[in-house]
Amino acid sequence: MVLPLQHTVRCENDTRLLLRTIAARSDARVFPHAQQLCRDLGAIGAAGEVADALRVPNSPGPPADVRQLAWCASQVRNRLSSRYWRGVVALQRQMQEAAATRGSSRETYERLLLALAALTGFSEEDMVHDAGWRIMRLGRRIERMHFVAGILVRQLDSAQATRPEAIEWLLEVCDSMPIYRARYTGTPRLAPSLNLLLYDEGHPMALAFHRRSIDRDLDDLARTLAGERERGVPDLPLLPAGTAELLDASSAAGGEARASLASQLSDLVTGANELSDRLSRRYFALIDSDAHALAT
Repeated sequence: MVLPLQHTVRCENDTRLLLRTIAARSDARVFPHAQQLCRDLGAIGAAGEVADALRVPNSPGPPADVRQLAWCASQVRNRLSSRYWRGVVALQRQMQEAAATRGSSRETYERLLLALAALTGFSEEDMVHDAGWRIMRLGRRIERMHFVAGILVRQLDSAQATRPEAIEWLLEVCDSMPIYRARYTGTPRLAPSLNLLLYDEGHPMALAFHRRSIDRDLDDLARTLAGERERGVPDLPLLPAGTAELLDASSAAGGEARASLASQLSDLVTGANELSDRLSRRYFALIDSDAHALAT
């Protein structure tokens, strides 16, 4: 789904992922794991280094995300507010300056996150909340769900799945560490972290929050357009009794419990991708043909 809000949240995901990984460079217990997940999730190249993410020509991650965001915004510029468009132009300039200088990557990422938050605010306050806006928000929710579920799959499948340092890094990437500390004592553990990131309907990074929002927007979209409701994403995996304790275990049974949950979350990622494709075909399939008809 080619939508500005979707690319905005994709850029935000990659930026936070790289920022938290750079912050972990001095910790040899977590940095190799974190950098490998950056590669697996496409924030840097397959053989890339986190420190070079801003300055390697044609690199994936934030530079590519901003280019895609700018192109996408240019296609629907007449639907965007002037503030949103100026924000997109400022983002492009910011990335060009970062690539041309040797300044602090952490500072660049911090400023980028603030600029992306401003774009999200402009989309909420400056746009009419009609069916088109709701489709854009669906793209944002799907993209966030895809990212959180994807990073959880890789965490569960890794040898560092239960290491407190790796779990703390995961919570930081998912902007969840303050909430975790407010609810739990001691070093971070996998089971309560998953409970927060999967099932907390009030947490804007949790999968349950995004699934509920997606269902609500699909209901509203079908009602507004008087059409058939699109099928949503699959249900969240439910942990059988006793499984939560197993997730933190280093035994073979613990590994099996983590692998089973990772498999179910992979199915959720697939379902999110399929929903995105269905929405694209349903609401955007005629764009190219309409443009061709107008040209002829």
